[in-house]
Amino acid sequence: RGYRDTLGRFQRTSESVQTAQREEMRQLGRRVVSALQKEAPVRTGRLRKGIRYHTTREDGHRTELRVTSEAPYTVFVIRGRGPVVAKNAKALRFEPGPPGSGFIFRKRVGPAKANPFHKRAMAGLIGEPGRTASRISARIEAAFTSR
Repeated sequence: RGYRDTLGRFQRTSESVQTAQREEMRQLGRRVVSALQKEAPVRTGRLRKGIRYHTTREDGHRTELRVTSEAPYTVFVIRGRGPVVAKNAKALRFEPGPPGSGFIFRKRVGPAKANPFHKRAMAGLIGEPGRTASRISARIEAAFTSR
């Protein structure tokens, strides 16, 4: 076996390693999103439906998993908020139920208690990143040892 054959094997192995990383990270992303959606509070369903993941390729060797929420108020659900008072208007306007259910008006509203649903979801996934890393490692070993 010559130089070209060896080089070809390394290139195929590198590609299969990258594929393994990407596939395993996507599976992990689906499990994380599912756990978050199960724990997320539901009033309109917008928060639950807006939880997403995506994987990105960093520097050609590392695959990164990012989980995001499209609901702009996610931070207030997780951390809570203090009281809100109308300053530049006579009242605050809220639509507390599903769209079309009507509005309420208030001069002020009290604080909202934090709901760290993400911590509950992640507690159920303890050990999952380690298992994912083990599966990636096994696939890498198989790629290096196959002919």
